[in-house]
Amino acid sequence: MENPSKTDKLRQAFADKLKQIAADQTEVLKASDIQSLVAKTAKQDIAKELVKLDAEPEQTALPALPDHGKPEEVEHDSQAITATMLASTDGTTEEEQVTGDASKLPAALDAVLRPGVPVVAGMPPLPTLVPRRRWLWLLCCFFLCLPLAVAAICYLYPEQVGKWLVQWTSPAGAWREVRTWTAHADSVMCLALNKDGQYLATGSSDRLLKLWRPVSGVELASFSGHNNVVSAVAFHPGGKWLLSGSYDETIRLWTLVPARHVATLAGHEDSVTAIAVTTDGKLVSAGYDGTVRVWDTAKQKPLPLKFQPGHAVLALACHPADTMLASGGEMKIVQLWSLANGKQLTTLTGHEDMVTALVFSHDGKYLASGSSDKTVRLWQTETLVATLAGHQDSVTALAFSHDGKYLASGSGDKAIRLWQMDKQWRQVALLNTLGKVCALAFTPQGQLVSGGDNGTVRIWQEK
Repeated sequence: MENPSKTDKLRQAFADKLKQIAADQTEVLKASDIQSLVAKTAKQDIAKELVKLDAEPEQTALPALPDHGKPEEVEHDSQAITATMLASTDGTTEEEQVTGDASKLPAALDAVLRPGVPVVAGMPPLPTLVPRRRWLWLLCCFFLCLPLAVAAICYLYPEQVGKWLVQWTSPAGAWREVRTWTAHADSVMCLALNKDGQYLATGSSDRLLKLWRPVSGVELASFSGHNNVVSAVAFHPGGKWLLSGSYDETIRLWTLVPARHVATLAGHEDSVTAIAVTTDGKLVSAGYDGTVRVWDTAKQKPLPLKFQPGHAVLALACHPADTMLASGGEMKIVQLWSLANGKQLTTLTGHEDMVTALVFSHDGKYLASGSSDKTVRLWQTETLVATLAGHQDSVTALAFSHDGKYLASGSGDKAIRLWQMDKQWRQVALLNTLGKVCALAFTPQGQLVSGGDNGTVRIWQEK
């Protein structure tokens, strides 16, 4: 049988001492009594036992215990001794056999054996202090690392952070989303409102044209017939027809009641990209074939008036007074044409990439142009009034409010920016659409309608 080690002897001696202390009591011990008794005897007895054990020769090859030196030096290593004894116990240790409140012994012993700490009744044991210190260190590390994490995010994602800052600092709360619905299975490429804002038409990459009640989002009719993307839509000023242009190189006329196809206008040699309607009912269309054509919708025939921009046209806008037509496209310029004779009036330069959106204000005072250079430019006749920057992607849609207070711009950065029409042309709101903005329009009542590449239509309203 192997001889017991020094550690085992020390444990046995300590257990015997605890039994002796408990046996001498005639009543149940309290934690304060145990603490007082152990305080008087524990240091001396443990020190004596260690001296005896150190004097005994080793009979078996056991791991060496740390040298505790002289008896008076034992208290400097008392934490290690206490930890060793407590770690070796299980649910049926001898300490638990002591009469009295033995569950509180570790706290009492820890208060006695803890070096350099005065004995205080009720002091929590050392094992409970360590986790608290650990939590304190974790909190310190968190608050030290937080500024570094914020700096790293700003460095890695500057555009996104800038977008968040603009949203937080601008009065975006002045506008709110009041209605959203899924209008198409694919991108909403274009939309238009009739004169009084009671009907909304949307065209999509799913080749369908749909009619809605914007106040409720209820679908009224669905028109099918185009063989490719429906890229442009407009209401006839008389209110009885709906016109649509498509990448299938055609323009179609539809009646609203009943909802049916009336005529197809063919003449473009490439995709139709934009259409516009004058107040007297003439239809103007443009396409990738580099031409701008004018149609008589009543006779459903082309008129001899024809414009030759010389490049693919991506955007059209008619002046409210029907005096001029604006076109823009791949040449990075805006061209103004006379609707009376088809002659070019002037050319507006300044954009650094192709022009993708055009719109006149309702009073005809301003022309806004959007470009793939991520900017919006405001023109007054031939004069550049302002350049509006802030979008992180191509500007794809523009709309003026009927009351002349706001200009809305939509972009591939999934945001709509609202600019106040004053001398400063400052941004007053930033609206997130969760998808590329493809089309915008204001209702006469002041609501903003947007369509995006996620197939949704959203209605926004100022609070």
